[in-house]
Amino acid sequence: MFLLINIVLILTTVHSYNIDILDPVPLTGKSTGENFGYSSAVQRSGSSRWVLVGAPTANVTLRDGTTGVSWGVVYNCSDEGDSGYQCREVVLDDTPPVKDEVKEGQWTGVTLSVDPKNSDAVTCAHRYTKRGIMNTDNEIGMRGRCWLIKPDGKTKLLPDLCNTVNMAIDSDRCSAGISSAYDNNEFLSVGGLGYQNWKGRSMFYDAKIGNLALQNRVIDGKYSRTYDYFGYSMASCYDEQDKWTYVFVGLLVPKIYEEK
Repeated sequence: MFLLINIVLILTTVHSYNIDILDPVPLTGKSTGENFGYSSAVQRSGSSRWVLVGAPTANVTLRDGTTGVSWGVVYNCSDEGDSGYQCREVVLDDTPPVKDEVKEGQWTGVTLSVDPKNSDAVTCAHRYTKRGIMNTDNEIGMRGRCWLIKPDGKTKLLPDLCNTVNMAIDSDRCSAGISSAYDNNEFLSVGGLGYQNWKGRSMFYDAKIGNLALQNRVIDGKYSRTYDYFGYSMASCYDEQDKWTYVFVGLLVPKIYEEK
């Protein structure tokens, strides 16, 4: 597996497509304040198509009847014939937090990416937090976590993407899942912008083998500094001819570096 990391501005031609502006289909969430539409992606199975929509500040009704405040929701919005398009919640996490977890404000649905090969989707909650990261009960850290959403509706919690070799230092603020991108070879890239005092980092998951990829390597911004947020946005593609995966990583507010 080869990787090429690019931080560039690319000017190129793009393919256009039609948007129906005369007869649009409005989609809505359950209530106001959900940030419904913060992320979206089209998932498919055979000839069927539907839209996944992220609402990262939506509340969730938990299995014990309590409310998970701003846990975040992913909706499956599909055409139900005479009823029109209906948006139904994809159940990812309805379990009350255990002692060392902070799920309030975890923002599930902040990113949505779909594998173009098999239409598996990934969504993340980059603000998911755990206590005791630095071996004290008072220390908390935003680890982040991600789920796989299969076209048949089944879901799976992915491994801890922060738990990779060389990630021990400052991995308590890993914040994995602020961004994500699939290439066309079942290779998932995930941004973890909190690493090393918000310099940021990129991590990888190989869906073909269902495991963390490049276990001994995670990608840092070579020139990124504190609060550059390397990994805030991502895109990737696989070159069939050269057998390379190209990963494009964005910084939120890169500093201007001056020669001294």
